[in-house]
Amino acid sequence: MAELNEILHHQNEVTVYCDCSVCLGHPLVGLSACFVGCGSTHVESQKVYTKYIGKTMYAEFLAVKFAIEMLPKMLEKYGKYSYNPTKITVFSDSQVIGDFIYAGAGRKDYMKEVVTEIRGLLESLPDDLDVKVEYIGEHKKQSIFHKASHNAARKAIGKD
Repeated sequence: MAELNEILHHQNEVTVYCDCSVCLGHPLVGLSACFVGCGSTHVESQKVYTKYIGKTMYAEFLAVKFAIEMLPKMLEKYGKYSYNPTKITVFSDSQVIGDFIYAGAGRKDYMKEVVTEIRGLLESLPDDLDVKVEYIGEHKKQSIFHKASHNAARKAIGKD
């Protein structure tokens, strides 16, 4: 619990927990991101339609993309309260996220496309902002913040 409190109240770092929820057999995907740091928590979610039905890993990558797309809005929100985070860690529960983004893994064209989009978003962020995308690992089991993101992704598509 002390670690979660430390993440919440860190003044220079924001931790982002992203997740997705899919409707099997349907093009509907819920994406979410829980932004934690500087003493506050913000959860954003979105419902999207995709032509890649049943591709859960693709949906996980869409959630990472969504989280990074939301960063400028969130940084502006933090700035209004005189917080200027310099480090952001985006957590995904996809084990291969780092390999795909940083090492160029993946063979499917649709995965290469979303990875290219994620890389472009990362490159468009300010140079003085240290942003990394990582696998959440065992931290997932104890994280109320990941659970909040998980629930928001489900709610975005009408799952309870």
